[in-house]
Amino acid sequence: MAIDEFGPELRRRREAAGLSLSQLAAAVPCHKGTLSKIESGKARPGEGVAARCDEILRAGGMLVAVARADRTRAKMAAGYDTAARAPARVPGPRYPPEILLPSLEEVIRGLRSMGRRLAAAAVLPMVSTEFELLAEMGDIGALPAYYAEYASWLAQESGRPGLALSWLKETIRLADLFGDRDLSAYATVRRAELMLAHDHLGAAELAARVRRRPGLSRRVLALAAHTEAYGRALYGDERACEAALAEATGFLAAAPETGLIGPTTVGDLGSAARGWCLYDLGRAAESAPLLEGALATVHPEGLRAQGLLTARLARAYLRAGRLASAHQATHDALGLVGRTRSAGAYAELRELSGELAGWSRNVLARGLRAEIAAAMRGLPLAG
Repeated sequence: MAIDEFGPELRRRREAAGLSLSQLAAAVPCHKGTLSKIESGKARPGEGVAARCDEILRAGGMLVAVARADRTRAKMAAGYDTAARAPARVPGPRYPPEILLPSLEEVIRGLRSMGRRLAAAAVLPMVSTEFELLAEMGDIGALPAYYAEYASWLAQESGRPGLALSWLKETIRLADLFGDRDLSAYATVRRAELMLAHDHLGAAELAARVRRRPGLSRRVLALAAHTEAYGRALYGDERACEAALAEATGFLAAAPETGLIGPTTVGDLGSAARGWCLYDLGRAAESAPLLEGALATVHPEGLRAQGLLTARLARAYLRAGRLASAHQATHDALGLVGRTRSAGAYAELRELSGELAGWSRNVLARGLRAEIAAAMRGLPLAG
């Protein structure tokens, strides 16, 4: 699977900078038509063009890294057996699996650590490149699927749900190929999460079907139950939501510490999920203390999780009529989003801005809405 990312990234940064195609082409310099083909994915940039675009748009090396990752993936694509749709085998691994696998697992743990505190768009090219390098190795089982799943999360947090779905499909393909039932099921749960924005009931039912699969770990069953609960809450089915949350609580109580599946920085997932759902069910006063409790259990490096929960907490405070608390929580969330560029937290803050419109006669609310608009301006995130 080769996915070119330079073109969309270039377009987002160009538009955020307020430059037209003609203006950027003149500054590079290159032909406007060439730049248009690069942005649409019909052509790849040379190293010089990528470097010049990076410099003009002040991307800090990101565009150069993305262009390099695209070239690496193109080379690695030749290592695929397209008929079998599986990585082509090389004549045996250079190191025994018992030596190689722990090192490769440590690499993805390091990348996940980076993704908790840095912009997802900055980490995604690195994960994508590592995935393609792993694809040509032999005897490493389903490990590339874990890289693909994490790439899908980074794409989602970069505001690119279509790319996230592509990575999830690859995750499921590889997990099924190597018999990793938990990862395949969790990737399907992640697909349900992507559906939440436009099909609440469909997302809930897909997550519920995952819970009926045999042989899954309690951890995956709990995550599936949480996603079902989110969908039921958005659909307004309070009874079914509460039932799914109760199921998740039981699963989590017996679930061992997670490895590479699911969230790893929120200590109290149960309170986070319940607080999130209660807000969607219109019970903001009950939601706020649960979200506060969940925030207290987030690992210090989990800036992305902190930003998302804090933004939802600000909305709960506002709906409960606690404007001063909403004001402080919003400031905290804006600081975190400024560092992580989280699409999920951005979406929460955008919703908060709309809700603040109902407080138009309040000076504090008007000022807060203006601060959100100013902070969000120029962020390279799809809505």
